[in-house]
Amino acid sequence: MKSRFLVVTLALGLALVLVLLVLTSQAAPTTRPSTNWQEQGVVLSPPAQAGSGEPGSAVTYTLQLTNQTGMVDSFDIAIQPGSAWITTVSLGQTGALTPGGNLSFTVGVGIPALASPEDQDRVTIVATSVASPTVYSATATLTTTAIRGLLSVYLPVVRRHWPPVPDAPVLYPIEMGAQGSYSVRWSSVALADSYLMEEATTPDLGDGQIAYQGADTSYFVASPPPGSSFYRVQALNDGWASGWSEMRFIFQDSFGNPASGWEVVDDDYVRTEYLGGEYRILSKQSGYFYLLRAPTYEIQNYAVEVDAHWEGASGNSYGLVFGITPGFGQYYLFEVNTDYHLYRLLRRDPSGFAVVAPASDAPPLNGGAGTNRLKVVRQDGQITLVVNGIVMGTWNDGAIGGLTGAGIVSSPYSESPRSDARFDNFAVVSRDGSQAMMVQGSSGGIRAGAAERDRQPGDLGW
Repeated sequence: MKSRFLVVTLALGLALVLVLLVLTSQAAPTTRPSTNWQEQGVVLSPPAQAGSGEPGSAVTYTLQLTNQTGMVDSFDIAIQPGSAWITTVSLGQTGALTPGGNLSFTVGVGIPALASPEDQDRVTIVATSVASPTVYSATATLTTTAIRGLLSVYLPVVRRHWPPVPDAPVLYPIEMGAQGSYSVRWSSVALADSYLMEEATTPDLGDGQIAYQGADTSYFVASPPPGSSFYRVQALNDGWASGWSEMRFIFQDSFGNPASGWEVVDDDYVRTEYLGGEYRILSKQSGYFYLLRAPTYEIQNYAVEVDAHWEGASGNSYGLVFGITPGFGQYYLFEVNTDYHLYRLLRRDPSGFAVVAPASDAPPLNGGAGTNRLKVVRQDGQITLVVNGIVMGTWNDGAIGGLTGAGIVSSPYSESPRSDARFDNFAVVSRDGSQAMMVQGSSGGIRAGAAERDRQPGDLGW
């Protein structure tokens, strides 16, 4: 497929900016690509723009995204660290676009007040598709130049940034790595010589400590202890400090510490326990979902993920439970069957179970006793399901909203009451930076990792 590039220069009387946008499809493969689709991919137009402005002003660009992948798809747009000037994008995710569908969004570039005439900056914006990050992408470049304004000739003092306080960095969503590790990343900002990152275990930051101070814009946590962590970052220079970024939250547990807060049960129905660096759900009676809520804070928009496998004979399903309201009165259930390579999404409310996504093939699923990485992204009314890094789909369902919890689930086959599910590297990561998205449990602290069983619906079998 041929690439076409168009450079358009805009004389905005303010500044010239080159911004690189990379968008990669990230969508529910709910529609198969058409074999008649002649030009597959995603188009971002115009592919290049330029603008200019005075120091202290902002330049706005408009871009149009067209879905030419031949399938219903969505695209994430994010700012890559490295630019010295502050860049904002009006749209973080496109939502589902039909083949040939398009939408417009804006990119704003702020010119620092201390910029000199003819200073230029280049920003790179990258979109990553969980489904096929190396297949469909598009780029657009925007270049911004600072110019001298008329007022700066007569009032040069007005153009100076004093005091030279850096802007607050942008703290990005935390990224999970292998074996429970994760990375905290933030944007670079003008006037900053270094950055200070604070870490705490409670949302009020009462026990906050400096976890990092230096010139880097990322922090890697290789072997974190289990529990909740809250992060925020500020920019520093010689004698000045920015305001704090918004706060990011992560709860993670690799189940190496039996005192990390998950409930341990041994009754006539189920046995749950820490075992060999994993968490175990051993069912004793069929006909039930066995549900465990993570011992952490409730938040509104989040990603939850876990490694899971069967030990010995497989059961009917294991998976993730999320959108949990107090007492398991309502929740969503993302479960997979490894024998038949199926997945589905159910919603539980006081009236019973409802099917959000029916049982469907899951080709990325490892069968039998193989380990699978399951992930759910909850963003307001959208739910995205991921198996081993491949998106199964995105569904709109906002029936359960507000601040909710998340956890794990397992169930045996109806004819075989015993199933032994094992879980590892569980994590909940906030999708919103606002502290207002987090609350403490009803007891004034973290909600305990409660266990519950719920009878399986007889009319919703695989």
